[in-house]
Amino acid sequence: MSTPTTSPFLTSSDAEGSGRNVSAYEGALCIFTYKEQRTVLTKQYGEKPAVLVDVDCVQGVPAGTLSKMPNPSFGQPPEKLEDLTGDVETDVLIFQGFLRNSFRGRKAGEMVLGRIAVEGKIVKASANDQDFKASYVLLDPSAEDIAKATAYLQAKTAKQLSAPSSTQQPAAAPAASNTAGLTGDPERPPY
Repeated sequence: MSTPTTSPFLTSSDAEGSGRNVSAYEGALCIFTYKEQRTVLTKQYGEKPAVLVDVDCVQGVPAGTLSKMPNPSFGQPPEKLEDLTGDVETDVLIFQGFLRNSFRGRKAGEMVLGRIAVEGKIVKASANDQDFKASYVLLDPSAEDIAKATAYLQAKTAKQLSAPSSTQQPAAAPAASNTAGLTGDPERPPY
């Protein structure tokens, strides 16, 4: 299923959208690991600037929380969010300007911590119509957010570096081999 082309989150493998929509991360505390700036050719809008990042969701919102971004079809209920705590998405493209600007001047590998929020309001476009002028923005983290993200990264690193389980069998002794070539014997090649 394809994400709408207006989504600021699209995967690099499919610029038209197989990645998670930014609304899924609304309110969530995320670590964005910056990779690079890109220009992506989209079918609907042509060339668009984007930022390539990896996203780690440190703390999601409770499942069933209603999105603050109104449904594009007015009169429809807002989207219900799911808890994405621990979710990791790699090679995510961010197209939306306010979010993209959060990564200005970053170097590859640098991490940006923040909560995705909606800023904007409903305005009257005409007597019979209303429009929602809003954007997703990245809010600065609180001291509590920084502590949560630090603990998340420490746990993630510890898990990646954990010792092998005690149920593993010890490695078998290496078979006898001719190592003369490795010690400098000119009669034996080193392979």
